[in-house]
Amino acid sequence: SRCGHRTHFECPYHSWMFGLDGGLMRMTDAGSFAGLARAPAGLRRCAVAAKYGLLFVRLSPGEPIDVDAFLGPMTDQIAALDLGSYRYFGTKQTALRCNWKIQQDGSLETYHLNSVHTNSVARQFNGMAHAFDQFGEHQRFVLPRRKLLEHHDSGRGTREQMLPTYFIFPNTAFTVPHDHAMFVQVFPRGIRDCLFENAVLVPQAGAEKDASH
Repeated sequence: SRCGHRTHFECPYHSWMFGLDGGLMRMTDAGSFAGLARAPAGLRRCAVAAKYGLLFVRLSPGEPIDVDAFLGPMTDQIAALDLGSYRYFGTKQTALRCNWKIQQDGSLETYHLNSVHTNSVARQFNGMAHAFDQFGEHQRFVLPRRKLLEHHDSGRGTREQMLPTYFIFPNTAFTVPHDHAMFVQVFPRGIRDCLFENAVLVPQAGAEKDASH
């Protein structure tokens, strides 16, 4: 559940129930599993770390996650965004018929912007003019607004003039317009299928703007 509180987790596939500690609480048709020890059948622990308003999860067991080491030279960039001061607004999920790496690759270049997004808000930005920087395994690119290129307005803040996008390896990208943050994640579901998630965070003080978001 994305909101509220749970007392347990239930697998939607076989309806086994697990406690918040990962321990197995209930098995469907338990009689068919006579002799099965519940402790080894519980959920496996995975490493989770919370920092800079983000959650980092590694699905395999191992040492605790060192967020700063993982982000490397991008650490200061992420910390400066103060994402912890935002609140969750909503998520949209879309099933796509393509390999997840193809979709992700399309999010990491701006060459297509002027052709594909001609009728959207992205038209405010020029896809042919951007700054691209590498931070170890992670990347960042920044798009200028067309108005900035046509008429330099020194009276506006940088966040209003530019659109920065951060890519955290391997499957997370987020862009930070001046009044919200938009996270995009792609999850493989097969060789030719993936799930595209678009989540939005808004400033704590921006409740009156919910409709526009």
